[in-house]
Amino acid sequence: MYDTPITPAGFTFSIWSLIYLSWFALGAYALIKKPKISKKLRYKLAAAQLLSMMWLIPWHFQYIFVSFIVMSGIFIILWKTMQAKK
Repeated sequence: MYDTPITPAGFTFSIWSLIYLSWFALGAYALIKKPKISKKLRYKLAAAQLLSMMWLIPWHFQYIFVSFIVMSGIFIILWKTMQAKK
């Protein structure tokens, strides 16, 4: 739909299956092993997981700006989480 000279091949989007599998593995690990992380960090990671599932909905309906805002939210949550650890 958005023709550009560098549009990737369709199979390149299969990386998302790995991303979602890794989110699922992280969630399963957190439920089973109950790592010693703060409650605040758990909520941040859960919010990032939910947002990473949600950005596809506005993207699918071609609300590109809304999708961008959701992706920016994911970035901000993860960025602040990493900054807090330093």
